[in-house]
Amino acid sequence: MIKRFLTIILLAWAAFIETPITAQARGTIADVGISIIPQPRSVQLKDGNWQLQQGVAIGCTDVQTKQVAQFFADKLQRSTGYTIPVADSGGITLCIDRASGLAEEAYRLSVKPDGVKVVASTPKGLFRGMSTFMQLLPAQVESPCVVKGVKWAAPCV
Repeated sequence: MIKRFLTIILLAWAAFIETPITAQARGTIADVGISIIPQPRSVQLKDGNWQLQQGVAIGCTDVQTKQVAQFFADKLQRSTGYTIPVADSGGITLCIDRASGLAEEAYRLSVKPDGVKVVASTPKGLFRGMSTFMQLLPAQVESPCVVKGVKWAAPCV
């Protein structure tokens, strides 16, 4: 009976001690000023940002990828007023890599000063990755009409 009681006390104490340490060590992406829903598995904030400019293209190579690209090109055009063509290559690159080992809706997003790249194993993953990228831009990107005076920049991740 005493052995059982001590085991329970020890487990409770371990849970109490471990929880705050784990939470502190891990932190959240909100701690670095990034708010993304749903929260990605991991995010590494890097120096710099990527600037969306008039005429930047969304690059992709197959029909399914082009559907995703066109959806986001139209969305970006509505709020920015910029013409965002869909082409074989561009400042934003969407790539399906079926050998990537990524789950159906998983993706890898890279934002660097010289471009944005989303890699996924399916179009669903590309859509999720681009949705995450859109959340890195100023909130006005969700506007149904052109918003002037906004610096359309995303932090490097």
